[in-house]
Amino acid sequence: MNVCFLFIFVVFRLTSCFAKRVELDWSVEYVYGARDGSNYRRSIGVNGATPIPAVHVMQGDTLVLNVHNKLDVATSLHSHGIYNNGTNYFDGPSMVTECGIPPGESFTYEINTAAQSGTFWIHGHTRHADVDGLRTPFIIHSNKTPVDYDEELVITLEDWYSLEFLVRMEYVDNVKGQERPPVNYATGLLNGYDANRTAPIKFCPGKRYRLRVISMAANNWSVFRISGHKMTVIEADGVRLMPLEVDGLNLGPGQRNSVIVTALNSTDFNYVFEFISTASSVDNLEDLKPRYYSGIVEYREDATIKDFSKQNDKEPVWPDDMALQAADKQPWLPVDRSIELTVNRFIDKFGVPYWSLGKTLYQPTIVPTLYTAMSMGNLASNESVYAPQTNAYVLRHLEVIEFVISNPFINDHTFHMHGHDFQVTEAGPCGKATGGYPEVSYRKSGPWPIRRDTVQVRAFEYVRLRLRADNPGVWRFHCHIAPGHDYNGLAVILVEAPELLQKQQQIPSKMIEMCKMQGIPTAGNAAEQDIIEQSGTIRNILSDIGSSDTPIPVPNVSGPILTKVIDYCRHHRNDPSRRQPREPVYDETDSSETAIQRAISQMDDFDEEFCRVDQGTLFDLILAANFLDIQPLIDLVGFTVANKMKGKTVEEMRATFNVKNDFTPEEEERVRQENAWCEE
Repeated sequence: MNVCFLFIFVVFRLTSCFAKRVELDWSVEYVYGARDGSNYRRSIGVNGATPIPAVHVMQGDTLVLNVHNKLDVATSLHSHGIYNNGTNYFDGPSMVTECGIPPGESFTYEINTAAQSGTFWIHGHTRHADVDGLRTPFIIHSNKTPVDYDEELVITLEDWYSLEFLVRMEYVDNVKGQERPPVNYATGLLNGYDANRTAPIKFCPGKRYRLRVISMAANNWSVFRISGHKMTVIEADGVRLMPLEVDGLNLGPGQRNSVIVTALNSTDFNYVFEFISTASSVDNLEDLKPRYYSGIVEYREDATIKDFSKQNDKEPVWPDDMALQAADKQPWLPVDRSIELTVNRFIDKFGVPYWSLGKTLYQPTIVPTLYTAMSMGNLASNESVYAPQTNAYVLRHLEVIEFVISNPFINDHTFHMHGHDFQVTEAGPCGKATGGYPEVSYRKSGPWPIRRDTVQVRAFEYVRLRLRADNPGVWRFHCHIAPGHDYNGLAVILVEAPELLQKQQQIPSKMIEMCKMQGIPTAGNAAEQDIIEQSGTIRNILSDIGSSDTPIPVPNVSGPILTKVIDYCRHHRNDPSRRQPREPVYDETDSSETAIQRAISQMDDFDEEFCRVDQGTLFDLILAANFLDIQPLIDLVGFTVANKMKGKTVEEMRATFNVKNDFTPEEEERVRQENAWCEE
């Protein structure tokens, strides 16, 4: 052990005895500049600075972030990779754990670091403010067993666009069937600026460097390597790993690695670092995808540059999650329950793509989901009380869940879990690879699987993840690719041990106050008032109890059917004719055919898709519509059934509706004769 390392070790051990509150005042505000070297535009910074300076604390410290919002919209902050155990309300995602900090208001986040050390980052989690610059490294230095190295460097990899994020998304989403706009390719940034113009990375001969490499990209995958140098991976997403030697790193958005690089013993040459930025979600165009960047690893200012990157013919070795093992040797967790989540892609009639994990696109609710879980009492353990667009899964305390994430599409994804890290235990092919993509191989972890909070799920691949539900709260699990993926619905919500959450945590009064400032309700079911009041049954109940905050059980309707009913009411919420009680659409003078045609003419694309279900579901919808007294829905499903019956013989209707004929031929003939008048 050299003297330098011994000194660092002693300092770290002493510091652990004096954990402190590290207090930072952040004014989140608009700043102007050209971080890509060419496009001068508005972005988001802190205290007038962009890029935002990194945050460093010692393990055990409490980071106190006093945030003042000088933007003209609400904002919030998420400490990416931090557990927030016992303080779920500090997690940051807007309309999940908070309402956001209104313009002109201030709020203090307190981040406890006692249970974690490693490489993290802090970023905006409202309106994708991170894409426009509200992001910075967050380093928690270990006070227990520091790795043997001499110096450390933080390297951030980003993608930067010439237009603000929401401006780009509005431009793309409002095409309305016209020719698609040209793809807006990002510029790769390294340590905050155009990677081709960034300052040299300086090495001293013989020193061991810890490089903390963070992908803060919104969309692009990042490859990073240094010519003539090997890297030894020692950390992924804040979790210590058994050392593994590689040639470089391949990071998806949101992922982090620490590597040890030993500097060469000579100053005769300088070397080249290479940064490749690419996105699977856009077309391959020459000179645009992938984009190559390079800079200097400097041993001596005037030394000749030696670049091996174009001369090395052997296939480089990249870290693979299945090859990496956790340093604490935690074995495979025994599975109690499995949840399968399949990536789905939808294209609307204007050509705009939407994504989901399962059948439902994630959309923000009217009530933050945490506040629903905290206010619904025993009903909080029932998944059906949460708005259907949350894709909510309720987890029991301490159960081990295996998530099977399947991606049968041509796009790559990274999925980030709030409040947890997870074991990555297996990966393999999902469907037949197309579009020139290579076939995915089957891989399985060794005895001590890597744990991380952000995982890559490549095109035509499935991945198995395991976690123990030991952190009561409401946690988001979502694709970390902002443009088109997370922005357009690729997420689910995990409601973990809500019965313990209600006992152990209390939402700060300031957070409730900030919701009220924005007119956002803070209690009750996440199904919005104007939606549930489309039900005559519920309107009558509300008129009796006098308060919409009181939980209202719906015993005669199953959770999946209630989800579909709420989807229907939400879609038609702005139709004035559906907001008040009304009579059925038919009258006694209508012929059955006229009534059916009128009903069909009033159906939109949503209604047609809504009714395209199996027979059992259709009849369950009829029962639910009648029990809840939603007359337009009664009309819709009733006429759907009538339309299925139109023009069919008795035998055909029996086959359509799976009705068993329990008449003998003689009985059937007698019934036909007795009712012959019906066919006159």
